[in-house]
Amino acid sequence: MFSLTHYQPPDVRSTIHGTAVGDVLTASRGGSTVYGYGGDDTIFGSALDDFIHGGMGSDSVLAGDGNDTVWGGAGNDLIRGGAGDDLVLAGEGNDTIWGEDGDDLIGAEGGNDRIYGDAGNDRINGGAGDDHLEGGAGNDRLFGMAGNDTMIGGAGDDLLLDLSGDNVFIDLEGSNMMFGGAGNDRFHAGEGDDTIRGGAGNDWIEAGGGRDNILGAAGHDTIFGGAGDDLILGGPGRDVIEGGPGNDLIFGGEDEDLLYGDDGDDFIYGEGGNDTIHGGAGNDTLRGNAGDDLLLGEAGNDRLFGGTGHDTLQGGDGADLMLGEGGNDVLDGGEGNDTLDGGWNDDLLLGGAGNDRLLGGPGNDTLQGGTGVDRMTGGDGADVFVFEPPDSPPGAEDAITDFTPGVDRMQFAGLGLAPIGGHAFSGTAAELRWSLRGGLTVVEADLDGNGIADLSILLEQAPILSDADFIL
Repeated sequence: MFSLTHYQPPDVRSTIHGTAVGDVLTASRGGSTVYGYGGDDTIFGSALDDFIHGGMGSDSVLAGDGNDTVWGGAGNDLIRGGAGDDLVLAGEGNDTIWGEDGDDLIGAEGGNDRIYGDAGNDRINGGAGDDHLEGGAGNDRLFGMAGNDTMIGGAGDDLLLDLSGDNVFIDLEGSNMMFGGAGNDRFHAGEGDDTIRGGAGNDWIEAGGGRDNILGAAGHDTIFGGAGDDLILGGPGRDVIEGGPGNDLIFGGEDEDLLYGDDGDDFIYGEGGNDTIHGGAGNDTLRGNAGDDLLLGEAGNDRLFGGTGHDTLQGGDGADLMLGEGGNDVLDGGEGNDTLDGGWNDDLLLGGAGNDRLLGGPGNDTLQGGTGVDRMTGGDGADVFVFEPPDSPPGAEDAITDFTPGVDRMQFAGLGLAPIGGHAFSGTAAELRWSLRGGLTVVEADLDGNGIADLSILLEQAPILSDADFIL
């Protein structure tokens, strides 16, 4: 057995046939149709448009310039398309293909293939097997097909799609579209405006910079929006989503999600499930919707809406607006001049530091203004207003707008206060008195026994009080 090299005269279109053994075949300058047949062949194309069929065996094909058609056939083939718009069909086997310059169409079949489109607007189909596909420069379309594939778009605005298997999508340049399917996929995008769909499975999505549109879809997904104003939808499943820098719009979807807005003025919606939502820096809007949610506004002037369910809302720094809405909610204003509205049911409202506005709403609510000059309205129901030093000192009194004697109560638990009605302080520590002054009922406590009020509360509408209106 021996290798056979075929010679053809220059500048003549020819047909070249190999043998059943490993041949070295060279196309004519006028372009050729070359059949390698059996054996491990080495085939050189011309600068014109060649048709090359490697046949059986592990072949090496260098197609050369021109718009070539190359079919690798069975075996582990190495194919270089050369310059020109080439059609390359790898066939069965673990093949390695370079499209090189030009707008190439490359398709693999079975086997674990490595395919590089290089320069040009290429289309690459991976076929069955665990393939590695790289588009290179240009606006490429990569289709992984069956198997656990790795797809790298390269420079340009690319489309990467693989609906089966556990795949890796990487495209760090350009504004790209990446679509996964069933399977646990990983997506890595760059600075462009990317569109990413995870599909079913537990996916990892890292978007990078740009205004990205991201859909995790079904599965327990982990999503990082990166810099830029992103739209992120987690979909069904217990998702972890981090918006990153930028003004992001985030929807957690069904189930129990962990959502972070990070820097920027973000809108974050928990949707279904018991969600935990962090606003981060910036003036954020957080809405829990269904479920028993934890909303943390953190830095900035935030708006928090609990939705249905028994929610916990923490404003953090800044002048925050918090609405508990349905359920037995806990609202904590934190730092800043906050507005807290418990909504329906039996809520706990804690103003924290700052000059706060507390509205209990319908239900039996508990309200504590905290430090600062606070204004509290219990609303319908039997409400409790809680005070403890250093709350409401004289000159910076809290006000209750709708205290109803016999229904609402004021709580001073742990201070050991003794009520003395409308009498003056006697110089005995821990006395509590109340009196009418200028259309208000003023409640005062002398804690240290010096005859001077240490705590003072203003009740609008001048209600007439009794000992039964206090929890001491």
